[in-house]
Amino acid sequence: MKRTTTLTFLVLSIYFLNAQNVIWSEDFSNGIPSTWLNYDSTSNAVWNWSNNINLIGFGCEPPFAGTGASNGFVFFDSDDFGNNTHDVRLQTDVIDCSSLANVIVKFENQYSYYSDGVSFTSITELGVSTDGSIFTYFPILQNEPQDSLRDALTVEQIDISSIAAGQATVYLQFRWRGYFEYAWELDEITVQDGFTIVKNDISINGYSLFPNFETPLSQTKPIEFALYIKNNGIYDATNVKAKVEVRKPFAANALVFTDSIVLSTIQNDTTLTFLNSFHPQDTGLYRYSYSIKQDSSDEFTFNNSISEEARISDNLFSKDNGKSTTFIRPAVGGNYQIGNIYETGDAIYKATTATFSLVGAPFNGKQIDVLLYKVDSAVGDDFQNFDTNSDNDLTLVAAANHVLTLEQNYDLITVNLLDINTGLPRVILEKNTRYFLVISFTGSSNQLNTVISECLHFDFQLSTVVKQINKWYLGGFGAHRTALLRMSIDTVTTPTERILVVDDFIKIYPNPVNDILNIDLSTQIAGKSMDILIINTEGRIVYRKEKIVQLQEQVNVKQLPAGWYTIRLIGDNTSSNQSFLITN
Repeated sequence: MKRTTTLTFLVLSIYFLNAQNVIWSEDFSNGIPSTWLNYDSTSNAVWNWSNNINLIGFGCEPPFAGTGASNGFVFFDSDDFGNNTHDVRLQTDVIDCSSLANVIVKFENQYSYYSDGVSFTSITELGVSTDGSIFTYFPILQNEPQDSLRDALTVEQIDISSIAAGQATVYLQFRWRGYFEYAWELDEITVQDGFTIVKNDISINGYSLFPNFETPLSQTKPIEFALYIKNNGIYDATNVKAKVEVRKPFAANALVFTDSIVLSTIQNDTTLTFLNSFHPQDTGLYRYSYSIKQDSSDEFTFNNSISEEARISDNLFSKDNGKSTTFIRPAVGGNYQIGNIYETGDAIYKATTATFSLVGAPFNGKQIDVLLYKVDSAVGDDFQNFDTNSDNDLTLVAAANHVLTLEQNYDLITVNLLDINTGLPRVILEKNTRYFLVISFTGSSNQLNTVISECLHFDFQLSTVVKQINKWYLGGFGAHRTALLRMSIDTVTTPTERILVVDDFIKIYPNPVNDILNIDLSTQIAGKSMDILIINTEGRIVYRKEKIVQLQEQVNVKQLPAGWYTIRLIGDNTSSNQSFLITN
């Protein structure tokens, strides 16, 4: 899929008991009626017919779940229409509403759009006319979130009584104006004398995932499971049983974990957490599924179960599953960072490489940096006390600079992670610690896009983070967008590697820096005669201050070129080095 924002697995715009009197209907079982008008006033775009519910799905979008879709439905594939605007319309022949005081139009959809409402806007409308030429338009599908590919079905009910009540000649028109969107599938259109009210219907509207799509076995922790259940009916849901199962599909689909909860009543919406957790014990692919069931029969059952997959590997952290890849960068432009949150387990390992993918070729020598930050242990599990306006809660522990040359769009690029203190091609990861692994785009490189996956919805945990204009956005570009930015780890093999390199004499922040670099010196060197030097990658001293007496110093590095530097503290038989990155 092309390019590149809450939870709605099913959104019913109006869920109003048993179907009212239907005076007209169309289920498209015989195709698009020949007497209907099917046109675009600005191009050659038209609606089409199919009975293949898997025909149009984008990436991980579920199949169209219309109640009669397997017998036929109509659709317009805006993505297939390409880089063009459209104003596509499907107009019925005459409908007699003369006997109706109330006129309700009901129809089933699967609709997804890309436009953000800034550069372009996707507009869906139901037109109503009594002469076939002058239409009054009603907005429809207003509850669908932009760029969401999660819904299998939405049902709309629109009151058109103000135009159609008592009229012998009524025309309906389904109109979509957009530009390079996804698609709209439409089926089961009825005109009736009242709203259809749903008595009993519950749905899974959100659920927790494994922390990552791929996690090294050595770094696994017990995994908790949670569900967000929505009651869409007018009656309370009773004796609701929620269940979770974990299986190994390539091991005879063996059941390795299950848990369930029974709720006596759900009136509106509820979030539940299962009592038991699951700790993977071996590598391989795992498939986990959720299901819900109530005493009464559900109006819609397609949204009562959901399944996902995750992999336990030898040495790889990955949020993305490699599916439904597209690309993204902040719409406002400028320098930015994007990356994933990874958490280590009880075993000490070293991070060795990072793998990522970009779009924007030809890259023509542009440079990017990959940065590994350690999150301060004082930051809560929910990140509520994380300072999003600075890097104060982060410590840069490893980095890599990469010059792009012959790479192509969507190529996988792997770089060595260099310890920020030692320069060695690995960095020791602390136990039970969270890290931000991010790509930094500065200067001309900030026009590049990061490849992301839109398959997994991290509804209950943070996943991908974004930094722009010195502010961290912990929700990234949305729970369903995960950066393709993976981290490989390896065992710590020697006693020397097990020593965590900690510099007790000098602390610098922020790192990266774009203007003022703060330098804190240890009280251990108080009273000593010390010099501070800043050295570029060519070994040239670009800043020097001698015989410092304060334990706190500030250096304005705004005039120095962007890139890596070493700050060196020397004097009285003491020497200390720290590396830092300037991103101005």
